[in-house]
Amino acid sequence: MHKLFSLAVIIFAGIFLSLFPSIDYPNDKIIFSLFEDEGEEEEEDPEPAKTPVSVPHYSVIYDGTSKDFPIDPSDLWTAAGELSGINAGVYEVTLTLKDEDNYCWEDEEFNGQVKWRINKAQERSFTLVDFVKWVYDPSGSYPDISLTEPLLENDAVSFEYSVNKSLYPATNVRPSGVGNYYVRAMVANPNYEASYTPIIFFYIEKARQTVTEPVVETIEENKIILRTVVGAEYSRINGVWQDEPIFNDLDADTDYVFLIRLKETANYFESQIAFAVIRTQGHIWGEWIVDREATLESEGEEHRVCINYEEEVAYWTVENGFDEETIAKNIGIEVRTIPKIVPEPPPPQDLSVLLVTVPILTFAVGVCVAIVVQLINEKKQNEE
Repeated sequence: MHKLFSLAVIIFAGIFLSLFPSIDYPNDKIIFSLFEDEGEEEEEDPEPAKTPVSVPHYSVIYDGTSKDFPIDPSDLWTAAGELSGINAGVYEVTLTLKDEDNYCWEDEEFNGQVKWRINKAQERSFTLVDFVKWVYDPSGSYPDISLTEPLLENDAVSFEYSVNKSLYPATNVRPSGVGNYYVRAMVANPNYEASYTPIIFFYIEKARQTVTEPVVETIEENKIILRTVVGAEYSRINGVWQDEPIFNDLDADTDYVFLIRLKETANYFESQIAFAVIRTQGHIWGEWIVDREATLESEGEEHRVCINYEEEVAYWTVENGFDEETIAKNIGIEVRTIPKIVPEPPPPQDLSVLLVTVPILTFAVGVCVAIVVQLINEKKQNEE
């Protein structure tokens, strides 16, 4: 069927050409096109291919100077955005091709945004100023740890502590209790890799503590209670240390030396000893009672009794472990002797009487002496 149709077309073309011989037709092409297969089209010339351009990648190392994003040496694109930088970090620029008709980016997914980087410089060398110990401080006010090297303005120093030399587990919390520790410092800077010092050892030593002299809370005849001090222990000279500040079985009206000291703890050494001399309360005496009156020939006797006598008699007993001497000393009864009665001398005479009597007596004595002398002389004459 197709061949018959083609033949009919040729015949028609011949007739047409014979009728219009003056027209110049490209017969060969017409005839050729008539015999072309259906569905075949004339091929068009392909578009020329674009030249691919590689996406630039750029990074440098921080050295404290300004760095610039490089300019395209082939002059195929332009850049805009963060084209310069000093500090380590990431910077963004936008790239635009100058001739997009003849050039394209090698990476088809590239959208023109590119990042370039100033990388951190290598870590630096630091060393801790060596120290041996701290002394325990309950407030945690310990000396600062310092470095031997100077720091830059934007350096940040932190410390890692541990009870293990491997610093595991480590903590940034400064230790506070007594013990052995290890520490190192880390110096961070946005332009340098983190720098670590060598690990050093140190310890927190127990602190010294002081205590003031004991203070009396209560005084009785046979008992003294001292004021309570937290963490303290108490004693008497040559006595045993005890936790309670209560001392019983004391003699009345007697001086005692009491001692106090603060006990050693996890964070404190034992304190030095402080002391105080405290006297027990004396008896509270009643009035003297005469048991036997004194006379010119004999002494008398009297006694007095403490108002707490009944309680003392009940306490100071052999059954309670006291000897007779201690019982006698502390029982509130006192006996004393009343001296013999001494006769009173005659009252002195009046001075005016003496003024008259003395001359008379003197004259009488003189007369008697004269008489005795005359009698002696007369006796001698008679003997002759």
